[in-house]
Amino acid sequence: MQSLPGGNLFALSCSCFPIEKATLRVIMRIERQSRTRDQERGVQEDIEALEASVVREGPVCSPDCPRARPNSCFRHCPHIPLILTSDPVNEPLEQRIAPLVFELKKLGAFCPCWSCEGHLGPDGKLWKLPAIWFFARSVVHVRLLADTVQDMIAERLLNAHWHVRVCYSDRDNSDTAFSLEPRPSETPLQLTLFHKDIDIMAAQIEKRILKRCREMRCSLDEPRVTQSACSAAKTQF
Repeated sequence: MQSLPGGNLFALSCSCFPIEKATLRVIMRIERQSRTRDQERGVQEDIEALEASVVREGPVCSPDCPRARPNSCFRHCPHIPLILTSDPVNEPLEQRIAPLVFELKKLGAFCPCWSCEGHLGPDGKLWKLPAIWFFARSVVHVRLLADTVQDMIAERLLNAHWHVRVCYSDRDNSDTAFSLEPRPSETPLQLTLFHKDIDIMAAQIEKRILKRCREMRCSLDEPRVTQSACSAAKTQF
């Protein structure tokens, strides 16, 4: 086994005999790229931009939403499927994915462009996985979103292993689209479990991604910020 470019393979422990539980443990260190002060300042500005972009008052779906009032927009609004789509007549948002699309839009740093709540086929088996495609202003924002989802997986809050990946973009579109979706599995889950995951992410994603912002900002500020201050940011939720 070889390490990745710039990385060092420290340890490889593998049992090659037919024992009851074989274990494979790989410990790797990935060399970090050196960054200039301007680059670090750019990451800091991206973090601050996400924190400032969260819509805390006023309409989320559309600035001219006739139903929106201060502090009244919420992810279970029945009008979201019609307002958050460019084609309300033919392509309204599907009800089970709409709350998470709303919460991504509410973060301000992401622009959802396509979604699917997941579907069963004629045989009653899972046919399409749920997903949300979106554009992002910064790869730092995409990283923070991916880390936030991984935190929920690590805490066993989600039934499926969701991830963020680069997805299809039209050849004449220079913007890169990303997708928040569950990884395909050899043992597909029931669609209702994916929908439970959607509800959990919609309810927690804002607080958790802001927590991740604080943690990343602390990592950039060290050693200027004390270790205790960073520890406080990591535990605060």
